[in-house]
Amino acid sequence: MNEEEALAESEESRPEHSPQADAQSEARPMHEVLGGQTPEYQCYSDIVLFGPTTYTFNMLFGVMGSAGAKPLALIQLSPEHVKVLAILLKRVVKEWEKQRGEPIKVPKSILEKREINLEEDW
Repeated sequence: MNEEEALAESEESRPEHSPQADAQSEARPMHEVLGGQTPEYQCYSDIVLFGPTTYTFNMLFGVMGSAGAKPLALIQLSPEHVKVLAILLKRVVKEWEKQRGEPIKVPKSILEKREINLEEDW
């Protein structure tokens, strides 16, 4: 069994995994998707470092302080999860901007530093 087949098998074996369950969870408020539970740990982050390894993408969340960045959480995701997350984040942010009638303003210096072109990348 190759890695892709193993991944598909493990996802399909989870009882909550189905296209219907995925569609239903997207339409419900987050606390309902989590079964009324709250996360064990909640925090604010204003910095994230991320990048791929051979099999995962690492996202290191932290906060900036007077002594520099303080790491808070390392989240590791599969490449498939990262791709879907990126698409869904873009969709949610665009809808949020549409509802408010104006785009989120990102300082030009940040866009230039990260080599982001809003016309091409957004």
